This record gives sequence, C-alpha cells and structure tokens, in this order.
Amino acid sequence: MAAAARWRTRSCSYWKPDLGLLLLLVRTLLYGSVAEAAPEPGQWTFTIDNSSRPLLLRKSLFSNTDIKLKVKSFNCPDAVKFTIKWYLKYYPCHNEFNNVDEMYDKTFLNRGGSLDPNPLGIGEFIENTYRDVVCHDELHLFPMLNKSRSLPRPVLSPLASVDENKNVSRWRRNESGVFPEDVIATSWRDGPYLLVVSFKALGDKVDWNLTVRVTMEGSHGFISITEWPLMIFYMVMCIVYILYGVLWFLWSACYWKDLLRIQFWIAGVIFLGML
Repeated sequence: MAAAARWRTRSCSYWKPDLGLLLLLVRTLLYGSVAEAAPEPGQWTFTIDNSSRPLLLRKSLFSNTDIKLKVKSFNCPDAVKFTIKWYLKYYPCHNEFNNVDEMYDKTFLNRGGSLDPNPLGIGEFIENTYRDVVCHDELHLFPMLNKSRSLPRPVLSPLASVDENKNVSRWRRNESGVFPEDVIATSWRDGPYLLVVSFKALGDKVDWNLTVRVTMEGSHGFISITEWPLMIFYMVMCIVYILYGVLWFLWSACYWKDLLRIQFWIAGVIFLGML
C-alpha cells in the first residue's frame, strides 16, 4: 500500500501539461468555428476584366441600406465603352436565396438577357443599365454611377395587396433629390438581397481591367439583419463569462496554496478568452 501511494505521488509530481496541446485547444475554442459561422461581409473588392463573369453578391439587409458601387482603379490602354448593368432582387424565401450561385450556372439558357438566376422565382427587383461609359488612361477618375430612381417591381405580376403598394410608395417619397456619392440603389425591405453586376465592353479584343468596390452599409453599419439580434445574446454571454471568470480568479486567489498546476492553466485559458 505504501509503495503504491509513493508511486502515485511520484507519477503525479512528474506529470506536466503539454503547452502545445493547450494552445491548440485555446485556438480551437476561439477560432475553430470561424469558417462555419463567418458573418456576412459588407464590403467586397474585385478585379475584373473582359473574361470575368457577372458579380453575384448576397447579403441580408435592413430597409434603407445604401448600396454603393465604385471603380477604384482602372487600366484601359485604349478607349473603351462599357455597358454596366446591375440587378438587385429581394427574396422573401431564404431557401431560394441560398442557392443562387448554383442556379446562375444552371439557368444560363433560360435567363436570356436577364441577370436573375431564377427569373420565375418570387420576389421584387430593381435593375438599371448605364450605357456608353467611357474609360481611357487619360481619365483621373472613373465616371460615377448615378442612383437608380426605379421602383421595386414584383418578379411575377399577380395583383399586389394595398399594403405592399403603400410601402413601396412611401419608400419612394422619402427619397430626396440629393443622393450620397457612389450610391446606386437602396434596399426597400428587411430581408435577403441578391446583387448582380455585369460589365461588358464594346469589342472583344480590347484589353482592360477594373478594380471594383461594392459596399452595403445601413443604419447599423455593415452588420446584416440576421446577425444584429445576436448582438444582445453575445453581450449577455460575454457578461456571464466575465462574471464566472472573476469568480474563478477570486476563489483561486483565496486557495492558491491548494491549487494544482492544471488549475493555473485553466485560469490562463479563461484569461485568454476575455481578450
């Protein structure tokens, strides 16, 4: 019995935690789910040329969110005339909204000249076309795209209810004659939206490339409407985590002589979680 007790004491005294394993655990807890739960971005930057396909951007927006499209830089050795077309669609169903990337490649022949991946899907849309936009290297700034004054239209044309017509008219009347710079459209409902932007140059043999920035910023910044309600939950859980962490440190300070080494490592992990 005494030998067994001495063996257990020796084995426990020589045990040391693996620092690399603990750091890996901390990294997994802090960053392991970033790829799966990444927030919807509010800014995109693309470099496009004559071989690029239209841009497809998805985001759940608040009502009255400004959508900006700006060409930051351009390379047009020869004078080029562009036809820039964009299509903004509101989806009432998230299931159709999540599959737009796959549907765009599968419905190429059914779309015709439309940019909508699902032309028969329910929803509302705005579209606009800028013709004969000239680009050449002597320009200091790419021509600014004006905001569309079009009203949202239903994809299918059943008789809309009176309330829906009032909402659309109210959204239109609230607009003033002066728009912020680079704003091309404004969302009119809370929900998921798809923005498709197409750049086409007159002449296939012309070499050019553009660096385009798209931003979607509303009253709450770049955060999406699906993530904003979670901010309260995150705040409450953060406060609870801090309270439990402070309680752990207080108890550890009171009984520090009786703590095991693994408990010091646990306190370190809790501290890193507060950063």
